Amino acid sequence: MGREAECEILACRLPLHESADSNLCGFAIYTDCSVIAAPSDLPDGKYTAYFEGYALKTTLHRGVWLPLGPVFRDAESSVFSF
Repeated sequence: MGREAECEILACRLPLHESADSNLCGFAIYTDCSVIAAPSDLPDGKYTAYFEGYALKTTLHRGVWLPLGPVFRDAESSVFSF
């Protein structure tokens, strides 16, 4: 929607200490993610929330944030924004 805003995301972080794929060592898996606080003037619609190199597709419907799938790696992002 051409807008960026800070938000708070609640997420469960599961570190990948040992992996058969050495490219994944040092990374983590985030599960059960959801937006818990964001500006109240955001309109209903689909958004992508970015955090710590990950992204979460989400939607805002009547003031309720709902995830639209799993969290995925987004190497270009390192800040919270919409």
